[in-house]
Amino acid sequence: MLSPFLYLAVSLAAGVLFSSVLRPPLAVSVAGLLAALASAWMVYLLKKYKTGLALGLLAALFLGMGLYSHAD
Repeated sequence: MLSPFLYLAVSLAAGVLFSSVLRPPLAVSVAGLLAALASAWMVYLLKKYKTGLALGLLAALFLGMGLYSHAD
């Protein structure tokens, strides 16, 4: 993997962009972040690594949403 942080950066940027366009409340971002992280860990422990990565990137998207909505 040549650039390991590319997917993380794109996911965070997508979360910031999504939050700036739709303006969801902070509680939605926090709930989505906690749900995505919990499900990513459960799936990772079941040795479904690609699904765990996808859910981890979804958690990064919710983190970007929460950081941007908290900054406003």
